[in-house]
Amino acid sequence: MQPAQKRPLSLTIIGWLFIVFGLVSFIYGFRPQPRPAGHAGDSHFFDTWFVPVIRALASVSGLFILFGLNWARWLLVVWMVFHIGISVLAHSLEAFLMHCIIFGAIGWFLFRPQASAFFKSRNAKTL
Repeated sequence: MQPAQKRPLSLTIIGWLFIVFGLVSFIYGFRPQPRPAGHAGDSHFFDTWFVPVIRALASVSGLFILFGLNWARWLLVVWMVFHIGISVLAHSLEAFLMHCIIFGAIGWFLFRPQASAFFKSRNAKTL
């Protein structure tokens, strides 16, 4: 069996950024939100369950990236793609392009050979 690879600094930074970002956005989401005038319909499910779960997934992926679990980097990729999809619908073209650039940078760091070796060594160790 191979010895476990040392975690690349880029994965440590990404992991901690997403832990903090996820926790801050999760907590921030519970503050009272003003409703627009003429707001019709009940978005209780969306506001109460869906949004907090999506925000918490950022922290979950960041935490398990630090542990070197391969599924966590894929969860982060899915989370980012979902976030980009939302930005297409709700943000300006500039914000969408910025999200795409950030996604590209994070994706590059998550799938570099050093990162892949780290995830492979950790997953082989847990099997």
